[in-house]
Amino acid sequence: MPLNAALLYDPNAKQIGLGSVFDLIPGTDGYALLGDNSIMHSDWIMTYRVSDPTKYFLSCMSRETNVSSDTGNEEESVSMNIADVILQNLLDDAVITSSAVLDLKSTYYDKNNYEQTVKAALIKNLEQMDIGITLESLSLQLVKPPLVTTRAFQELLLAETSAEADVEAAKTYTVEQENKALSEAAIIEANAQAYKSRIVSEVQADTAYFKLMLERYRKDRKATLISLFNEKLGDALSGSRDNYILYAPKNANKRELRIKINPEPSVKSASNEEMNEEVAE
Repeated sequence: MPLNAALLYDPNAKQIGLGSVFDLIPGTDGYALLGDNSIMHSDWIMTYRVSDPTKYFLSCMSRETNVSSDTGNEEESVSMNIADVILQNLLDDAVITSSAVLDLKSTYYDKNNYEQTVKAALIKNLEQMDIGITLESLSLQLVKPPLVTTRAFQELLLAETSAEADVEAAKTYTVEQENKALSEAAIIEANAQAYKSRIVSEVQADTAYFKLMLERYRKDRKATLISLFNEKLGDALSGSRDNYILYAPKNANKRELRIKINPEPSVKSASNEEMNEEVAE
C-alpha cells in the first residue's frame, strides 16, 4: 500500500510549478530543519505490506459508535483508517529525526544518502511499534529548499563547486611543489655526496703525499728540500707572463745580468705568408 508523507508535502497546498518540479512554500507546506539550520521540504512515498494481519488488526483497528438518525439506535463500526495515521506519524518522525543530524550537502546534494538514512530510521520505527507492517519501499520524490531561498542555494552550490575546484588546484600545486622539493633535495644531496667524496679523496691524497715526503725528508733532508723548492718554483713560474733570472753579486760595482727565459712569441716568416696567400688564391 502506498502512503504519501502529508506532513512534509501537502498536495492540496498552493504550489508554484516549474515544469515537472514543484516549489514548496514554508508556512503552507511542512518542512524539516537540518542539522546546519537549513530548512528543507521533501516529498516521500512509502509502500508497505501487512505481514501479520492479527497484529495489524489489533493495533490499527478503531471502533466507532454512531446513532442512527432514522431508528435512534446505536450502530458500531470498525475503521482501519488509523493505520494511515500511525504510518504517517512514523514516517514523519523518521524524516524529522534523520534531517536533524544531516546537513545540506548530505540531503539536498546527496538525495540517495538522505533517502537511505530516512529509510533505516523508518524501519527501526516500524520494528519498535510492532504493528504487523513491513516496509516494502521508500521513495524520495522531491527535496527542495524554500522558494524564496532557491537562488541562494544555487549560489551556494556554485560557491562550493568553485571552492572544490580551488581545493583540488591547491592539492595539485602542493603535490607539484613537494615533488619539486624532493627533486631539488635529491640533487643537493647528490652534489653534497660528490663534494664529500672529492674532499675525502683529496685529503687522502695529501696525507699519502705528506707521508711520502716525510719519509724522504728523514732519509735526506737537503735533497728533499731542494726537490720541493724546485717543484714549487716550477709551479709559480708556469703561471707568470715574463720570467727572469736575477743575479745579485756581492760586489755592487759589478753589472747585473738578467736572462729572459720565457718563450719568444711565434712570428710567421714572410715566405710562409706568401705561400698561404697563394694557396688561398
